[in-house]
Amino acid sequence: MSTRRKILLSVGASAVAGVAGCVSTLSSPDTSPPNANECPDEPQVPAIEGGTTEQEAPEIPSSVNSLTEDDVVKYVETYEYAYAWRRNTRRGVLREFYLDRTADPVWSGEDGVFCEFDTLAAHGKYEADDGEEYYFDLAPYAASYLVTDDAVWRAETDRADRPPEPPDPKENGKILECF
Repeated sequence: MSTRRKILLSVGASAVAGVAGCVSTLSSPDTSPPNANECPDEPQVPAIEGGTTEQEAPEIPSSVNSLTEDDVVKYVETYEYAYAWRRNTRRGVLREFYLDRTADPVWSGEDGVFCEFDTLAAHGKYEADDGEEYYFDLAPYAASYLVTDDAVWRAETDRADRPPEPPDPKENGKILECF
């Protein structure tokens, strides 16, 4: 066997072992149902603070259609947009709001789906109390969601402080609502 083939086989085997090692470190999250006393009466999202807006408040989705990756990704993208929109009403009256986001499923099983937003960036325009309009472009952050048939959990970290693995929403976040 030529030296070149030996090197390619060696590098290829190392790459496969490295990828297999990365995948094997992703353990399945705890998808057990929450205790009844953990379930909030209302979805745990920021309150709308800024008065009226030109944009109608986005609705918090009621529940996920199914636990397929596609349905959960759509659900958490909608949920995160509504969550971030509400959080940003504290600035004043929102005139424009955008959230750059893409959720990626990290783990999925028959009991739930764990999704990560590697980078979220909120930006837009608001009217302050002085009547002036200002643009905002916030520091990026990361968030992760665990969605099961019973509940949805969310964890958030500053993008700069984000650990290599996404935070476990059940251990490092909070329960947003139960179904």
